[in-house]
Amino acid sequence: MRVKIAGLALMFSVAGCAKWMDGYVLFPDPERPASVGIAHVEVDRASITGIDLDFRLLIGATDGGVLLDRRLVPNYSVEIKDAHDCDGGQRGNYVVVDYFPKSPSTSSMVDLRPGEWFGKDVHFPLFLEREDGGGVPDCVDATFTLHLANALNPHIPFQVRGYRFVSEGDAGQP
Repeated sequence: MRVKIAGLALMFSVAGCAKWMDGYVLFPDPERPASVGIAHVEVDRASITGIDLDFRLLIGATDGGVLLDRRLVPNYSVEIKDAHDCDGGQRGNYVVVDYFPKSPSTSSMVDLRPGEWFGKDVHFPLFLEREDGGGVPDCVDATFTLHLANALNPHIPFQVRGYRFVSEGDAGQP
């Protein structure tokens, strides 16, 4: 009887520990870094194209590994916080488009090691274009947050300044 009670108590404690340890790696994979690191973000090639704010997002890791979802889904992995007109600093009229992505698969996860970089072109729908074309500013300063799956700094704010380029043949003439 005591053996059954001891076994039952052991089973419940293991089950409780297993639930508490859910998400932790008990036996680390040698392919994954042993320590979690710090992520760095850089932005280049920012522009306003149509109704989108387009930019290239570069993510790097130092002092250990960083785990991220390579899809970089707008308002899920890359979230808009604010947008202002570059000239007057007035809050821009921008829209937030919701995406409901499926859970990331193992193939969509990127495990960056120190010194490695991951880059992706992001097309972020941001504006509603009016019929007269006046709904999209010539320049916008936007604040975003990058959400990572695993890093010492899992929520990284960053700035993007994008310009709308007018083709040389147009020159604003009707």
